[in-house]
Amino acid sequence: MKDFTISWKNIFNLEFYIYFLVISAFISISLFEIFVVLGLLYVIYQIFKTRNLRGSLKFPLLAFIIMSIISTLIFNFSKISKGIEQGLFQGLYFTDLKGKDLYKLILNLIYIFISIGILLIPIILYHFYQSGDVLGGAKGIWGGSFEIAQFYSMFSFMSFLLSVYFFRNGNKKLGTIFMVITVIFLGILFITHRRSSLLAFVVVFTFLLILFFKNRLISKKLFYGFFVAFLGIVLSGYIYLSKTDKRIKTLNDVILGKKEISEESLNKITSLRLLILKDALIVLENDIENKNYINLLIGHGVRSGNYLPHKY
Repeated sequence: MKDFTISWKNIFNLEFYIYFLVISAFISISLFEIFVVLGLLYVIYQIFKTRNLRGSLKFPLLAFIIMSIISTLIFNFSKISKGIEQGLFQGLYFTDLKGKDLYKLILNLIYIFISIGILLIPIILYHFYQSGDVLGGAKGIWGGSFEIAQFYSMFSFMSFLLSVYFFRNGNKKLGTIFMVITVIFLGILFITHRRSSLLAFVVVFTFLLILFFKNRLISKKLFYGFFVAFLGIVLSGYIYLSKTDKRIKTLNDVILGKKEISEESLNKITSLRLLILKDALIVLENDIENKNYINLLIGHGVRSGNYLPHKY
């Protein structure tokens, strides 16, 4: 009779765990958090076993985790659950995914993400045409329009990378299909009206395209083709936002000289972020005057907007 030993490796199959974690994120936030906790227990087990933390981001990430939890414990204890979510949950980064099947795992995950993105489009569009806002589409993705924008920004990158992969390998049919999917995902990203995700996508995509070209991962012809197509999509999206987003309309009026640059116009363009900045500076000034060095060193905890003089 062969010896049988129970180990984390037998119980915790990383490949299946990652699949379940990804899928649960689009089903239920509670289910997702259960899988995150299971992953964190495994990470803790790995740390005690190997006495080593891997990853080039380990030091800044550890600093973020520690500061998020400690500052929330001290200054905003009622939000400690959020502090754990936004801090400790980042510890999944330390999960060791090294292995011979890592390439296959990543490729399968990309296909899963893209499939989920396609399946959620009818839900998002239905709510968009019903209410003029994608927020209702969050019934398919927990969270709100910010989460939808973040997910579809990520989906767009994934489908674009697959398109590049297939074009490089001479499969123009699949390359074209995934490029079309990329454009569709970008369309969803634009109708979310989330400028932070849009701006981040434009910046990262531009650098990614240049990086591919500089490292000869794509030809000059393909580089210019992608660049022209991308420029056309961005311009089309900007025209759409200029007609549907009050913030972009105000920005255009300032650029064209129809409105003066004022605190009122800047607050409209930045969604009151100028006022938020001024309030934040008041909080910092009070901390300096009252010698609240701990606050200055580690912050005020998650949801620190509660400390601002005005509510937003």
